[in-house]
Amino acid sequence: MSQTMQFNPKKVALVYGGIPALHVEGIKVTPSAPMTTSTVLIDGSEVVNVSNDNSAEIEVTLAQASATNNIYSADVTAAKVLGTIVFKPFLLKDLNGTTLMSADQSYLTGYSDVEFGKDSGTRVWKIRCSSLKTVIGGHL
Repeated sequence: MSQTMQFNPKKVALVYGGIPALHVEGIKVTPSAPMTTSTVLIDGSEVVNVSNDNSAEIEVTLAQASATNNIYSADVTAAKVLGTIVFKPFLLKDLNGTTLMSADQSYLTGYSDVEFGKDSGTRVWKIRCSSLKTVIGGHL
C-alpha cells in the first residue's frame, strides 16, 4: 500500500547565533571533503582512507527584504572592525522529519553578493562550520 507524505518548507528551522533566520528561500549544506577516498594499489587491492574532516559550508538564501540580512551584515561588519571572528552556534532542524545538523562553532564567511533588479531578489550568505554534527533523516 502506498503512502502519501507531505513536506512544509516553513517547518525547516535554521538558527545561527541563537537567532532564527527569517524569510529563508533555500538552504544548501555542502561537506568540505568526502568521508572516504580510496587508492587502488598496483596489485588491484584497494585502500580506503577515512577522513576526519567534518567541516561544511552552509549556503543560506534569504529574501532581499528579510531582517536577517541586517543581523548577518552586522555580524560580518563587527568581525571586520574588530579584526577577529566571533564563533556562534549553528542549528538546522527539519521539523517535518528527523534531519538535524548542528555545530558549536560557526561563522559567516563574508557579505552576501548584492544585486538589484525590477523585482525583489535574494541574498546568499555562507556559514562555515569546522565540525558539523549531522543526522540526515527522513519523514516522520
